[in-house]
Amino acid sequence: MATGETNSPHALPAASLLGRQPAVIVAAALALGIFGDQFLTGVGPSLWLSIAGLLLIGSIAALGLEKSRAAGVLLVTAFLVIGAARHRLFVAVAENDIQHFARVTPRLVRLVGVVDEAPWIRRAPQGAMQARWAQIDHSLCVLECRTILGDDGPVDVTGRVRLDVDGHLLHVETSDIVQVTGWLTLPAPPSNPGEDDYGRSLRRRGLSALLSTDHPDAVRKVGMSGGIGPLFRRTIARLRNDGDALFVRQLSRTNAPVASALLLGDRSGLTEELREAFAQSGMMHVLAISGLNVAILALLVWPLCRLCHASPLATAAVLAGTGIGYAALADGSPPVVRATVLLVVMAMVLPWNRAVSATNALGVAALVVLLWRPTDLFDVGAQLSFLSVAGMIWMGRFRRLDAGARGPEMPRTFVGELVAKVVKFIRESCLLMGAVWLFTLPLVLARFHLLSISGLVLNVVLIPFVTVVMWLGYLTLIVGLLTPAAAMIFAVPFDWGLSVFLWAVESAASLTLGHIDVPPPATWWLVGHYALLTVLFFCVGRRLISLRFLMLLVAWAAIGLGVGLRTTMPSGLRCTFLAVGHGGAVLIELPDGRAILYDAGSIQNPMRAERVIETVLWNHGHHRIDGLIISHADIDHYNAVPGLMERIPVGTVFAGRSFLDFQQEPVRECCDAAFREGVPIRLVGEGDRFVVGDDVTIRILHPPDPWDEGSRANDNAHSLVVLVEYAGRRILLTGDLEKEGLTRLLQREKLDVDVLQTPHHGSTAANPRVLGTWATPEFAVASSGRNVPTEELRNVYGTATQVITTFEEGGTTIDIAADGVMTVDTVR
Repeated sequence: MATGETNSPHALPAASLLGRQPAVIVAAALALGIFGDQFLTGVGPSLWLSIAGLLLIGSIAALGLEKSRAAGVLLVTAFLVIGAARHRLFVAVAENDIQHFARVTPRLVRLVGVVDEAPWIRRAPQGAMQARWAQIDHSLCVLECRTILGDDGPVDVTGRVRLDVDGHLLHVETSDIVQVTGWLTLPAPPSNPGEDDYGRSLRRRGLSALLSTDHPDAVRKVGMSGGIGPLFRRTIARLRNDGDALFVRQLSRTNAPVASALLLGDRSGLTEELREAFAQSGMMHVLAISGLNVAILALLVWPLCRLCHASPLATAAVLAGTGIGYAALADGSPPVVRATVLLVVMAMVLPWNRAVSATNALGVAALVVLLWRPTDLFDVGAQLSFLSVAGMIWMGRFRRLDAGARGPEMPRTFVGELVAKVVKFIRESCLLMGAVWLFTLPLVLARFHLLSISGLVLNVVLIPFVTVVMWLGYLTLIVGLLTPAAAMIFAVPFDWGLSVFLWAVESAASLTLGHIDVPPPATWWLVGHYALLTVLFFCVGRRLISLRFLMLLVAWAAIGLGVGLRTTMPSGLRCTFLAVGHGGAVLIELPDGRAILYDAGSIQNPMRAERVIETVLWNHGHHRIDGLIISHADIDHYNAVPGLMERIPVGTVFAGRSFLDFQQEPVRECCDAAFREGVPIRLVGEGDRFVVGDDVTIRILHPPDPWDEGSRANDNAHSLVVLVEYAGRRILLTGDLEKEGLTRLLQREKLDVDVLQTPHHGSTAANPRVLGTWATPEFAVASSGRNVPTEELRNVYGTATQVITTFEEGGTTIDIAADGVMTVDTVR
C-alpha cells in the first residue's frame, strides 16, 4: 500500500476543478465559513443553506458550459457557506432550551433527562495545601434535558447540561432516564484579565448550562431509554467499564489508571501530580486518546491480517472496522475521528493497490470532523492533532525530495548496514519530531504555557517502546474481555512495560531544565507563524523556497522571543484584586516594571489561584514576581505559593513572624518550597518601610514584632496590613484582619485611604462601621467567594464608598497615573 503524495490527475474526481488537493481546499473553505459565522449572528441557517444551494447550481451550470475555473470557485464558495450554515445549526438555541431557565445565580430545580455520556470521576486534589472539606471526589456526566418539574406542572425542555455530583455516582449509566434535584446555573463569564471564557467553551461542546448537587441520592433513576442508539451507547459504556475493571484486576494499583487512560481515554483515576508529570515530560499526548492510538492499533492488526493470509479486501474491511470500533469506544474524540478517517481512506484503496494522497486524506478527515461537530475547529486537541499530521506529511515529502537528490547508497557490511539503519532511525525520528514541534509548539505555548525540552528526546526514545507496550495493552484488553483467564499472558509484560514507562516520565519531569513555564506568544505572532507554515507546507517541492521560508521562520521565532521576553512598563501604578474565589491575591505593578504580589491562595483549590495569577502576570507582560507578601497563616491566602515558586521566578517572600508556625503542615511545605527554589524569606513587621524608585512607598502598619498582646490572638489578627502610597494616593491591604488586630489598627491616627481591601473577605464581624469612619475609602474591595454580605458592607461604608466584590464584578484593577488620576475597572 503506497501512502504518499501522488500527482495523478485521477487521484480524486474533483481534481480537474480544484487542482491536486481538492479535499484540502474544500475543508479550508468549510473552516473559514465556520469561523466567519461567529461574527454574523443575525444570519439564520435557512438563508445560508439557500445561498449554498444557489452556488451549487451555479457550479453545475458552469461545469456544463466547460468553465471549470468558475465552477471550482463557485463550489468552494458553496462549501464556505455550508460551513457557516452547519455552525449556525449546531449552536442554535431552541425556544425551550434549558439555558432560558438558568441564571448565573443558582436556581433549585427538579430536572428529568437522559444520561448522554457515562459518568466519570474527577478525583479530589489532595495534600496539605488543600482544605479538608474540599477533598471530595466529584462525578461528572452529560444530561440531555427533557422536563423541568415545577409547582405549575411539568415543562418540556431541550438542551444538554453538565451534571456535577459530590461523591461517586454508581447507580446510573449511559441512556438511563434520571430525575435530578439540584442547582441549575449558567457558566460565569470570565473573572480575570486574559482568562478563557468557560461558558463559550461549554457551548462549543453543545452544553447549555450546569447542574450540580451535593449527594448521589439526589440523582434518581426513573427509567431506561429504548432503541438501537441508546442500546449501542449503553453497550459501549459497559465495555469501557469492563475494560477498567479488567485493568484493576490484572495490573498493579499504580499502573491500572494509567492503562485506562492510555487505551480507553479514562483519566479519572490519575492523580494531579501524575498528570503534571506527563505534561512536563512532553508525553501528555500519549495519555490523550488520539491518532497515535489508532495508528498503533492498525500496526498491530495489519501484520495479524497478513499472518492469517487475509485478502486485501478482507484486510481493508478489518482495518476500517477496527478504526471505527475503536473510535466508538473512545467516545469519538476529534483526534480519533481524524485518524479513523485517514485509516478508512487508506483501507478503501488497499484492494486496488492505489496510491493515496496523504494531504488529501487529511483534508477528507477535516471535512468529516467539521461536518460532524463544527465547533471542533476551535478545540485545541483537534488543532494539535491535525497540525501534528501536517508536520509529518511535510517532513515525509521533504525527506523524499532530499533522498532523491543524494543518489544511490554504497554497499555496506552486515555490521555497517545495522549501524546505518540505527543511525537512520534516530535521524528520521529526530527530524519527524522536529517537524511536529515546528507545527505544534507555538500553539502549545499559547494554550498551555509549557515548553518541555526533555519531551523532544523522550518522544524519540520512548515511542517505539510505547508502541510495544500499547500492543500488549490492546492484547490484554481484547483477550481479557473474551477469555479473562488468559489475560495474564499479556497483562504481566504489559504491567512491567507500564512501570518502566512511568519511571521514564517521572524522571524526565523531575529534571531541572527538562521543562520551562513560558509566557504565551502574542496573537499577531502566532497568526504570522502559521501563515508562513502554510506557504512552507505547499512549497515543499521547491527546495530553495522551502529553505528560505525555514530561515524566515527562524527569524520570526527570534522576533517573537524578543517581544515575549520584554517586560511591560506601566505608565503609573496598577493594583489588581484577582478573583480566586474565597481567597486572596492582589497584584501590584510598580512604575519601574516590578511586580509585587500580596497573598496567593484559594480555599477551593490552590491550582485555581496559581492559574489565575500566572495568566494575569503574563497577560500584563511580567515574567517574575519581585516580592511576594504573605499576610498570615490561613491556607486560602498562601496555598498557591509553592506552585507559583516552581513555575515563576520569585525574588523574596515577605511574612510576619507569626506565619512561621511549623506545627502547621502547610506552613512547613511552603517554607520547604522556598528553600528548594532558593527564595529567601524575610520577616517584616510594623514600622518597616520600603521605598521603591523615587515615588512608591510600601509600609507595614501591623502587626508589631514582637507583639506581646498578640500571643492570645488567632492567625487572622496577625495579618500583615500593608499601605501602598503613590502620587498622593493610598491603597490599604488588610488580609483577614479582625478582633485584637483590627482593634489595634483602629487605635492609630485616622488614615484617609483611596482603596481599602475589606478585611476577612468582607465578613460583617471584621468590617465594623468604625472602620469605614477611620479609613474613609473611596472604593472598598472584597476578595470574596459566593457568600459575601454586599448590602451590609454598603451600609458600613456609606454612600460615599463604592463597594466592589470580586465574586460579582470579577478582577478589579486600580490604575493610578503619575499625576494622581485614579481609574477603576472591573472585568465584568
